[in-house]
Amino acid sequence: TVGTKLTVNKQQLSLAGKVQGFEGDYDGNVHSVKITDQTILALKEAGQIAIEYSIENKFTNVGEYTVTVTIQGKTNYTSASETATIKINQKTVKVTFVKVTQEITYGDVPVLALDYAGFVDAAHNTIKPEHIVYTVNGNDYDKEKLINANQQAYAFAVKSIYFNNNNYIIDFSDAESIVSVAKQQVTATIVSKANETSFYGDTAEQITSRYKVIYTLADGSTTESLASDISLAIRTNYEST
Repeated sequence: TVGTKLTVNKQQLSLAGKVQGFEGDYDGNVHSVKITDQTILALKEAGQIAIEYSIENKFTNVGEYTVTVTIQGKTNYTSASETATIKINQKTVKVTFVKVTQEITYGDVPVLALDYAGFVDAAHNTIKPEHIVYTVNGNDYDKEKLINANQQAYAFAVKSIYFNNNNYIIDFSDAESIVSVAKQQVTATIVSKANETSFYGDTAEQITSRYKVIYTLADGSTTESLASDISLAIRTNYEST
């Protein structure tokens, strides 16, 4: 009797062209290297092979990650490896004012709220008012100077935003709000000064020097001015009734 030796070789497996990476802008989702060959995936499900990754195969934040995928063939299959790349790019977000145009009354402060609609998560919640630098007509914004400025219109813009998050690039080049300023309505009451009396024949200068004007502002507060100051106050920022 002559014996026959039968040799059964392991089946060759290859991952060439069967591993898929990813490239795209940050979207807040998890991205992984994937095996696209259904036969290999079926062998894994059957326990015939094992699949290993050189690093944890889950990526969310901006960066470029190279992953080596290895299949361990166990008894009947050969092992094989292939690399793929996950590349997540920064997402550019355009930030604009919530109100591109707005009308206010002299003495009020315009709405400075910004629209962060382009963000895919809540990262913009870390941006506080003190992190934003504004300009008015190209000059650094100063709240008190703005409130007391004799302007009927001006342009608000964003100069800079402090935002410590590498997943985004904030584009505020179009963040501008055109503000129209209406005169504040005030009530002017003319009263005589104490112990002052006007007489027939007095000049206008004599009459006005004996009276004062009490202005009642929109918020209910009052302020005083000599009659000779009325025209100046009205033509700048107030309208008298």
